[in-house]
Amino acid sequence: MIHEITKVDSLSAAKMSALLSAAMTLIFIIPFALISLLTSPNDMGFSFGFILLMPILYAFLGYLFGLFGAAVYNFVARQFGGLKLTLSQAN
Repeated sequence: MIHEITKVDSLSAAKMSALLSAAMTLIFIIPFALISLLTSPNDMGFSFGFILLMPILYAFLGYLFGLFGAAVYNFVARQFGGLKLTLSQAN
């Protein structure tokens, strides 16, 4: 059974992109911040404000890129057709 994705809801794509970007930032920034705090001399590591700001910044940028990406996908799908998926029934 072949299905085609002809339109992506821009706001839901932006929301998912923002949440995934923030989550991925937290996954990477926390270990790097801890390593930096443990290994940097004279408190030159990541600041607490930086650790808080990065997930927020990445969530905002992820939202914008998700919104833009969905809009571009919708335009291209209207012109040339969307992604085709082959689905099968699960047992």
